[in-house]
Amino acid sequence: MQEQQPVVTTLKSANGFFLCAEGGGGDIARVDRESAGPWEQWRVHTYDDGRVSLQASDGHFLCAEPDGKVVINRSQSGEYERFTIEVRDVGVAFKSYHNTYLQAPEGGGTPALVRCVGDDPTLPGVWEFFASSVPFWESGGSNNPNRLTGNVTRDARVVSDDSGRAS
Repeated sequence: MQEQQPVVTTLKSANGFFLCAEGGGGDIARVDRESAGPWEQWRVHTYDDGRVSLQASDGHFLCAEPDGKVVINRSQSGEYERFTIEVRDVGVAFKSYHNTYLQAPEGGGTPALVRCVGDDPTLPGVWEFFASSVPFWESGGSNNPNRLTGNVTRDARVVSDDSGRAS
């Protein structure tokens, strides 16, 4: 599978905290950092099928386990390390191979571990969106049918646009 040149970015939660690979990778992820250093920088690899993987500064990939646990300890990107992205005006959501979304618990800023969730029909909500410092999804053009445009509103954890489309 072909991939584009990786893009380095940071990912900020709804509450303004950065996604962090503890120790630079090889362990767990949290969304509790107020500023970005090397542990909060991610290499985004985009593949020809449109999916992406997130690589920490130590070279390990973020992995979504079937039970919802998120770890950063894979040396290669396979199915569990690749995500379909859903882009909205509020940011980007990462949908795993297991049809669960990467989530910043409570919107970030807590000691809770990052996890993947999928048991809520209103997903993705604001806790599942991350603002990227670089719009990595634009490099190959966007043909995302789920993209919300215009005035985007939030009702609880549901994000929708002027057309009534919700995500």
